[in-house]
Amino acid sequence: NIGPFHSGNLSISYSAPAFPQFQLRTKSKKLNFSFIVGELQSDMSINIDGSEIIRKRYVVNHRIDFMLSDNFRIGLYEQVIGMAKNTLSYFNPLILYWSEQHQNSDLDNLQIGFDFDYMIEKNRIYGGLLIDEWALYDTFNDNSQNWFARQIGFSRIFSIRNNLKGLLKFEYSDAEPQVYLHKFNINSSYHHNYPLGLWSGGDSVDKRVSFILFFYKQTNELNYIIDLTIENTNIGTPNYDSNVSLFSEGIKKSRCVYSINLKKTFYDALDWHFKVGYFDTENLYSEDNFLEFSTSILYNIQK
Repeated sequence: NIGPFHSGNLSISYSAPAFPQFQLRTKSKKLNFSFIVGELQSDMSINIDGSEIIRKRYVVNHRIDFMLSDNFRIGLYEQVIGMAKNTLSYFNPLILYWSEQHQNSDLDNLQIGFDFDYMIEKNRIYGGLLIDEWALYDTFNDNSQNWFARQIGFSRIFSIRNNLKGLLKFEYSDAEPQVYLHKFNINSSYHHNYPLGLWSGGDSVDKRVSFILFFYKQTNELNYIIDLTIENTNIGTPNYDSNVSLFSEGIKKSRCVYSINLKKTFYDALDWHFKVGYFDTENLYSEDNFLEFSTSILYNIQK
């Protein structure tokens, strides 16, 4: 999961199924750098001398974060999905993928994006932008094939009393119909039919509001957390056609989730979660409108 959003990020999100990967990370007080190479599921094959050979699909992501001050961070990244045909250049984390793609006339799916965090007193403002298949010289052309996904978020901490704090969080995400798709299916930003980024894929709008309560012991140790969340998602029809816009073909699927999640810390490394959620849905699952109950025990998992 790469980025500052709890509800899922634009490039690689926690909602995507796991995939084999290699990561390289380095950081300092002013600069963080990461490099990821992963192999994605592929059902596509080619015939070589009478044998069916599965074509490999990869995702390659390099990212740099600048800590401009103690309360302001900007992250920039490039991500390539596809075969990286006839070149190993994308496996070099230090080159610019955009210039490499145009120099080699590659047809892989190139995504460019940035996100930021800004802290001011008890408030946090954060956002992100992904450009799918950026055509630099047509950036401001209404007929250009530049597809966008956007995110904006806001949170504020409240001190309710000595042993109780609250966190109000709002997040908004949207993606145009063409985002995560490609004119060649092998280059689409999907893994096992799930988008690598936003779980709702292209032609979608997702909104989330959470109010989280943190209860502390007299010793100032965190005791338990109650998370109250409402999330609303509308999904249209992902479509690579350049003539369609957000929801131009109507809303086909929808989901509104009302949930309460209890998180209890037993020891420093042992946590228990219990969640109840009501799903008000349309055309998304095998049945509409249902209750969900889930529980989990986590040991030595970073909070």
